[in-house]
Amino acid sequence: LTDLRFAIIVSFAVLIYFFMNFKNWSLEHVRKYFVINLIAIISITAFFVFPFIQSNLMAEYVGSNSLKEIFLNSRVSLKSLFVTEENDITVLELGPHIIIMLALSIFSFHKYTEEVKKEYIFCFAMMIIYIIMSTKIFPWGIFPNCISRLENPNIFLIVAAFFESVVCAMNVGVVIKEFNLKHTFVITMFILLYLFLVRERIPYSDSVFDIDSYDMSEIISYNVLPQKAKNNIEYIRNRSRDVEV
Repeated sequence: LTDLRFAIIVSFAVLIYFFMNFKNWSLEHVRKYFVINLIAIISITAFFVFPFIQSNLMAEYVGSNSLKEIFLNSRVSLKSLFVTEENDITVLELGPHIIIMLALSIFSFHKYTEEVKKEYIFCFAMMIIYIIMSTKIFPWGIFPNCISRLENPNIFLIVAAFFESVVCAMNVGVVIKEFNLKHTFVITMFILLYLFLVRERIPYSDSVFDIDSYDMSEIISYNVLPQKAKNNIEYIRNRSRDVEV
């Protein structure tokens, strides 16, 4: 289910990139590689997508009936992208190391060629758009109830992180022309220092329990269950622990 949500979200950026470069469609090698990549993508994902489609046709899943209100209430606040409050369960902030690397755009952008600038602007724009789509300022309320199937707006931050990493890498590559082990060490230490500061947000426990002591009905996420299984939770709680096909 998560992989399908990623595919839906990323398709937005793919379509924009396709239309940005549509003028290249007339080139034979572009069409050739497009078809090759399309076949490769379908082949690689078929082992997941086809069984997923089959299972959804055979049963109605809880995740398909998520409430729109739950999705809207799960949106990220702008403040949480920069500061993690005491009562926040998840760390969503960009972190000083990312902010610094993004700020290097001021010094690096003018050094790119026109073609590279086009790619850079695309990645930077997608990063901003996906970040905004995860926050409360994006008007998700005007969209139909089907957006609830995305389940959690945090997933947009994961996609944004991909474009963010490209932008940061390009900035660092321009500012630090001869990247060596010393630079790697400094950046690594900076990141570890930041992680040390947020270490209390990482859940940790010394307790280890035998799997047999768990109630399977409590550790399974409801959104991956068929609707009829949620309605008959006693079956999951009392069923055999053997593997059944």
